[in-house]
Amino acid sequence: MRSDDRIVLLYGDIGNTLFDRIRKDFPGRAVNCGVAEANMVSVAAGMAKSGLLPVVYTISSFLYLKALEQIKLDVAYGKNRIILVGTGGGLSYSALGATHHSLEDIAVLNSIPDLAIYAPSDFFELSAAFSAALSDSVSSWIRLGKKEEIWHEANTGAEQGFLLEPHLVSTEPGTGTDKCFANFLASGVVVKECIAAAELLRLRGLSVNVWSIPRLKPWVGVDAIQSMLACENLFIVEEHSEKGGLFSLIVSSLVNLADTPEVFHVSTGDSFHSGLGDSDQARHSLALNREALVNLVNSKLV
Repeated sequence: MRSDDRIVLLYGDIGNTLFDRIRKDFPGRAVNCGVAEANMVSVAAGMAKSGLLPVVYTISSFLYLKALEQIKLDVAYGKNRIILVGTGGGLSYSALGATHHSLEDIAVLNSIPDLAIYAPSDFFELSAAFSAALSDSVSSWIRLGKKEEIWHEANTGAEQGFLLEPHLVSTEPGTGTDKCFANFLASGVVVKECIAAAELLRLRGLSVNVWSIPRLKPWVGVDAIQSMLACENLFIVEEHSEKGGLFSLIVSSLVNLADTPEVFHVSTGDSFHSGLGDSDQARHSLALNREALVNLVNSKLV
């Protein structure tokens, strides 16, 4: 905001203390739009049409579900570039029930033209995604978790765009992308569970890698995922419906390849979920946590 006076912040009555510094340093450039998500997106589109660059922030499920028509028509169809930031992606707000679950956003928004989609797994991937969104020619959807941990080294260069491409975040020393028993492929909040599962599996003598895939649209295509295929088993893990997410993107790239590993899909299924407790309890119930992933991989040894 210091370097670009076009940037304005719109938020839906959330993150109030989070934005204290912005309101102090940039009075008039941060607007609480209240619990009126559709109106907030239309206001942002109007600001974009006037030459501003709005960043719209609120709870993920409210943003893409309540304002879908405005995202499609006012923003994407109208070519009014804004950055949509949904916090609480996947099961991050699980304790508040199905109203707050964000499990179909990638499937829904991937079908809208002129809308990039990012699902960063930590601060460094978020920094890379936000930098890309600021310079992109189309609008962006950024799917956040909620107070997630940091996995990347502090000196990782987000400015090179490396963190937007599929990349290894956990690998057995000395193996790299050589032939391994299993590769975990994941995006966003569930990457941390894959990393923890891989570390446990290595203690049992298995060669396991974890790949993070932060940018889901535009999709990288088959060439960029070739190195992920150097394994016996591919585990695609996502805190998303079984339909229309990361699994669908990857499998669409594999369909014409002659030699591919066996592929397994771990997701939230095709059901509504209630009574799951907090996000850790929900991941346990839906077999999306590290222990369940370890058991799944071990079952393939038989």
